Amino acid sequence: MKNKILAIQTARANSKSVKKKNLIKIDNEPIFLKSLKSAINCKEIDKVVCTTDDKIIASYSKKFNFDAIKRPKSLTGPNASHLLTIKHALLETEKKYKCKYDIVILLLGNVVGISAKALSQGIKKLKNNDSVVSVSKFNMFNPLRAFSENSNKLIKTSIDPKNINNSKKKNSNDKNVLGDIYFCNGNFWIMKRSNLFIKSKQIPPFPWIGKKIVPFKQKTFFEIDDVWQTDFLKKFSKSFKEEIS
Repeated sequence: MKNKILAIQTARANSKSVKKKNLIKIDNEPIFLKSLKSAINCKEIDKVVCTTDDKIIASYSKKFNFDAIKRPKSLTGPNASHLLTIKHALLETEKKYKCKYDIVILLLGNVVGISAKALSQGIKKLKNNDSVVSVSKFNMFNPLRAFSENSNKLIKTSIDPKNINNSKKKNSNDKNVLGDIYFCNGNFWIMKRSNLFIKSKQIPPFPWIGKKIVPFKQKTFFEIDDVWQTDFLKKFSKSFKEEIS
């Protein structure tokens, strides 16, 4: 029996890190449309929705064939739970269409590295696992190189190298000392519906992806969370197109 698949984009109005980042134009169209259009063009996905409190984003729904779900005020602030936001959108959609979805795909409104082809490939990778997560390799950001600032405005290493088993490579500042390092690049999370409701599966920092997580490895992608990233994406959008074709 074919799984029913729902794609949910979460794109709120008042972004804190970069003002109105979901509406930033890349290649002459607002960036939030990129992931939505990829999901709409993915033949495995049954329904595409966007949960938002942004009237501009919602206004695109009829033209581009996605449902705009009005997000409750309690889920619009910077500290709103992403997990609860996903669950709200899922349950509202199931109520509207009187059905139950087996697989949920989380999309963000501030990324460019998604294609219908990548989503299709990711769905096929899910199988009996909890989730498939798009990641990019960033060995230069070895966690052992990370610093945090204390109350005296001084910095110290965030992770004590003594707590890491790196006996084979004693040079702890080597970017490869921990092997390949992958970060979520924000393009998509493909997950079993049960992840959203079974508490034993909900492990921080992404409580919706469960325990059995399959990586979907991509080249250098990231979500916009700072101004410099916006400028970078605008400048190199052509090369990103080649990577996701």
